[in-house]
Amino acid sequence: MEAPTLQHSGREVVNKLTGIWSGWSQPVSRPEKRTLWERCSMDFTLNRSGKLLMVEGKGISVWRGCKTEFNLTGSLDLKTLTLDLSKQHTGKYTSSIRYKGTVDVNKATITGEYSRGVLHLKRTKALPSTSVSVSPSSRTKVSIKFSPVDTRNRKGWTPISATPISAERQRSSSGPPMITGVGFKRLDGIWEGESTNHTKKEVTVWKDCKLEFQFLQGNASFVKGTGVSIWRDREIPFSIEGTFDGKVGSGSLVKTHKGAKIRSSIAYAAAIDETQGRMYGRNEKSEFVLVRIKNPAPPPGLRTQGSRKYLVSGSRRLGIPHTPSTDRNASPNIPNPYSVDPTPQRVSRNPSYSIDNARFHSSSASG
Repeated sequence: MEAPTLQHSGREVVNKLTGIWSGWSQPVSRPEKRTLWERCSMDFTLNRSGKLLMVEGKGISVWRGCKTEFNLTGSLDLKTLTLDLSKQHTGKYTSSIRYKGTVDVNKATITGEYSRGVLHLKRTKALPSTSVSVSPSSRTKVSIKFSPVDTRNRKGWTPISATPISAERQRSSSGPPMITGVGFKRLDGIWEGESTNHTKKEVTVWKDCKLEFQFLQGNASFVKGTGVSIWRDREIPFSIEGTFDGKVGSGSLVKTHKGAKIRSSIAYAAAIDETQGRMYGRNEKSEFVLVRIKNPAPPPGLRTQGSRKYLVSGSRRLGIPHTPSTDRNASPNIPNPYSVDPTPQRVSRNPSYSIDNARFHSSSASG
């Protein structure tokens, strides 16, 4: 791995790198065994010699819906921008892993390796005024309890007659193709769908989920966004972040609710199909399906033609029938992403995205 040359002063590097980071680590031989790094704070300080930056931090490893705290220590060589980083788990798992990599100061990214795999991290924001804290309960499996809802008459969610999702998934049973940087950017926009908790037989709607994909090295992408969960006619805001590997079309997501009373998080192993504009996620108790319904803004060629025409063409590209409306500002109707019978636990599943399939699989923690 060739290291870049120094182009920044020590103080400038400290300012650009100190902050909250997100990303993932995974074994090369088993990329499905991915571990998501969540709420990872890293503080860089210049040592007395002025040649090294010392690194201290902490965060949470997310694996199969479980969270384990960890501490970070290390050093960054200011001349070569090479990083030596050690991660010590302090929760359910107590393993220690050492990473070596390089830092891109301008992009605020870390690309590294460890004995069995690779590491990709990206700085997402500056450190808050107070240090990042993790509650003791974060070391256990997390879930959010929702009561059953009838999504057929929910505000903002209008299912229509369309090809059954089970048949639609069968057509893509070979799995999605590799997603490139341009492909990830085409996934930016508004997504909607719903999740089902099979243990509790509970369903919740995901509304106005605005996602932004940031392409990293090695066909990987960091995704972040915000949205609203609809539950019992209540709207609960949430944030979402995670990573995807474009080579296999899979990754990890963490959804954090930010309501007045519900502020828990839930982690998913996820898969994405760029060609269908759909995203699937699952953990031990629940699963979700999201459909991309529109771009954040029309492309230049359609800006003067009105947003409605752009949304209609976008729906047709995804194979979603459009019902004409007299309302000039109306959005196209979106099909219910689940084929749910009267018993919510029996949800149609995609064979290519099965938890038992290598293209969409979550196993033991790796880093």
